[in-house]
Amino acid sequence: LVDIDLAVSQRWVTFDLSFMSEESRNREKKESDKPHPEWGFDPPDKPLLMAILEGLDDWSPVYGWGRPYESALIRRLAIHRCVKICSGTANGSFFRYMPSLGDGFHQVKPHMEKARVEPRIYVTFMVNEGDTLKCFASLMNGGCWLQAERGQTPINWGIDPLLIRDTPGLMNFYYRTATENDYFFSAPSGWGYLAPNNLADDQVPVYGALVAEGGRMADTRYIDVWWMNELRKRDQFFPLLRAMGMRGLTQWSGRQEVEYAPDGTPIIHSNYYYPRFQPEVFADMLIKQAPASPPPWFIVVYGGHPHWFHEVAQRLPADTFKVVKMDEFFEAARAARPQVEGRTWTPPAKQQKTVVD
Repeated sequence: LVDIDLAVSQRWVTFDLSFMSEESRNREKKESDKPHPEWGFDPPDKPLLMAILEGLDDWSPVYGWGRPYESALIRRLAIHRCVKICSGTANGSFFRYMPSLGDGFHQVKPHMEKARVEPRIYVTFMVNEGDTLKCFASLMNGGCWLQAERGQTPINWGIDPLLIRDTPGLMNFYYRTATENDYFFSAPSGWGYLAPNNLADDQVPVYGALVAEGGRMADTRYIDVWWMNELRKRDQFFPLLRAMGMRGLTQWSGRQEVEYAPDGTPIIHSNYYYPRFQPEVFADMLIKQAPASPPPWFIVVYGGHPHWFHEVAQRLPADTFKVVKMDEFFEAARAARPQVEGRTWTPPAKQQKTVVD
């Protein structure tokens, strides 16, 4: 109901149906998808939902959210060549028509084209949920953009180019007020939110080209994508990355590793997504890990806000660690291939259970 003014202003269809289906189950984690005792994985909502989604233009955004949970929702959308925009924002119609006070969308500081590899552990901080209208309408997750520490520490902010198309005035505000320490990356999955695992093979290059165009719109070169790893079984993982045209990809993998695509694009895996620690505890954890990950090494920290990131960064010894934006992070990883390729660090079981949810 909070989104109803946006739906009315755009003359959209509204519905409340279950997105669960046999073909959109999360088969990697069977315990997360439990069948209904009466109709299993195919609820009676399915035929009507399929009719609605198939009636939309390809790659149309579906605003709002959906039952029963996230993975079923975005997998179902990918099957039908649709994408999700999580809204949950009062006065959404205002943001749709908000005037833009500037021209174009460009990083404040041009991308770093090449980086010199230093004998340090590179750390990059990524703010989560950049694919949602509610994120930007709330000044980045409930006011993160207003925190005093923003601008003092290199921080990466997720951007969805689809929102640049549909709410340019709102998105232009962030580009106009960013500092040289604020850097934008493409948020899952680069054009709206979907599960690439559930794209048909012939749709992989089509969607990838859309992401590439979005990257040009948003001036982004690096991307974080969820629900993608099953594509490896179909030999579609690297083709999708190539079609996206990005120079780097981050992955929530429960381990730390720099993998390289056939064309040399770094794929940097991380176990630090949504770390639930006080800044001093987390910084101490990174410091204690350092001897097991001799530099150069590359650590992604995904999920947090400027105050928390700044507090962590202040506690990391500068002679061992270097906190950087994603352009320097990935370009250094590209140059460090002979030194890091094939190396992997997996956290202790207790720590992994605590950090990765």
